Amino acid sequence: MRVFYSIHVPRNTGVQILKECGVQPSIQWYPEENLHITIRFVGEVADGDVSFLKEIGFLVAERIPEFSVTPEKFSIKDQRLRLLMEEKSELAMLHEHIVLCLDRAGIGKPDPNPYTPHVTLGRIAGSSFIDSPTIDVSRLIFSVSEFGLYKSEPGKNQMGVYTPVEIFPLQ
Repeated sequence: MRVFYSIHVPRNTGVQILKECGVQPSIQWYPEENLHITIRFVGEVADGDVSFLKEIGFLVAERIPEFSVTPEKFSIKDQRLRLLMEEKSELAMLHEHIVLCLDRAGIGKPDPNPYTPHVTLGRIAGSSFIDSPTIDVSRLIFSVSEFGLYKSEPGKNQMGVYTPVEIFPLQ
């Protein structure tokens, strides 16, 4: 099973973000139900490891208070349009706790890249050049009261289907 920990963007916020980005034919937009901030991609795990991953989620959730996330700016990386988030201490703490627990358990591969919280909005077709949208995203702030462990499966048009395995309420 292929899994990851993430914060899913509330549906109404996701709809608003995509609406404000406007029509850009060179972008294959992700559906709003797929919009999320990855906390940590775990990868393929054995079914027996899932219960341990749930334990990690509940343990970490007990230590993190609810917080808000503020979109900061757009970026383009690896032919993907991303919406970068302001780096909040609670978000960094959530990421650090998950990574520490996974590393101690020897689950997943270490990520050599620095953690950059973002929402991937869509794929840029071919070698198309686009300008990042110029909307004021800082007003699209949203509250985070939970995160989840999600299963990732292939879907239509190379879009993943993300199914919650477990949701962890923050304190």
